[in-house]
Amino acid sequence: MSCFNCKFYDTDYEFDRENEYEVGICEAGHNEYLDSEEECPYFKKHRQRKYVEKDTECDLCEYLSECMENGEYIGCTTREDNRNHVICSMESCRKRVDA
Repeated sequence: MSCFNCKFYDTDYEFDRENEYEVGICEAGHNEYLDSEEECPYFKKHRQRKYVEKDTECDLCEYLSECMENGEYIGCTTREDNRNHVICSMESCRKRVDA
């Protein structure tokens, strides 16, 4: 299906109280072509860039284990990442307090 390579294609998630499903969205408003075999006349091919995984500042912090023990972090890993990434609380950040 050509929609996946279209610059107007995006994904969102819907939750049905039990499961979360990925849903294809045409940002140009031409959703009738997402599930069809018919070629979309509005198709705009874009050059896909390779995803580059980046560490957060907290991933590399010497105090990360303390923040994780205290539960003062939020996971921010995306589905393209190979490792887990986190962002820690700004208020209790020992690195910022000690600075």
